[in-house]
Amino acid sequence: MFRFISAIVIRIFLSIYFKLNVVNVERFEKLKTGCIIAPNHLSAWDTVLIPAFSKRVMYMMAKEELFSNFFTTWLFTHLKVFPVKREKADVAAIKTSLKLLKKGQSICMFPEGTRNKTGADLDYKSGVIVIACTAKVPVIPVGIVSDFKFRSRVDLVYGEPIYFDEYYDKKMTHEEKKQAAEKLKAAVNKTIASVKK
Repeated sequence: MFRFISAIVIRIFLSIYFKLNVVNVERFEKLKTGCIIAPNHLSAWDTVLIPAFSKRVMYMMAKEELFSNFFTTWLFTHLKVFPVKREKADVAAIKTSLKLLKKGQSICMFPEGTRNKTGADLDYKSGVIVIACTAKVPVIPVGIVSDFKFRSRVDLVYGEPIYFDEYYDKKMTHEEKKQAAEKLKAAVNKTIASVKK
């Protein structure tokens, strides 16, 4: 209930603050399985924008530094956010992700690994691919386009789900992880390009 009420309040605020254009979110909402939402990462706004504008509950990873006191820990837990250590492979966060995905839940992960304020051409991390293949769930590329200034337009575009099933039940090589990450990057860039035409 707390998450539901919070989402409504956040949605109203964001709709007033920005001019929002959410495209093809039903591609995510209609999926009956667990999945990973994989957007580009422009701003801190992304972490509230993406889950707020979907009828389906979405879990989020956030850097562990945000869970620094009782209040923020309580707040983020109720908003379906769980901590992750960013400097190394976080076994606890990976286990949490796999558990949620295998229960049919969805998780949002930023494959760039950090905010990309300049829109630079960053390599995508392979963590999203490895977790998706281990849990045997699709990845949905999402493109976000905006400068996030007051009353500016924010485009949030969902692409078609990608199934990396050729890598299920096998140990991926470094080259295979790189190729799969490039495939995801191209799909995210395609959603971004659809807005910029």
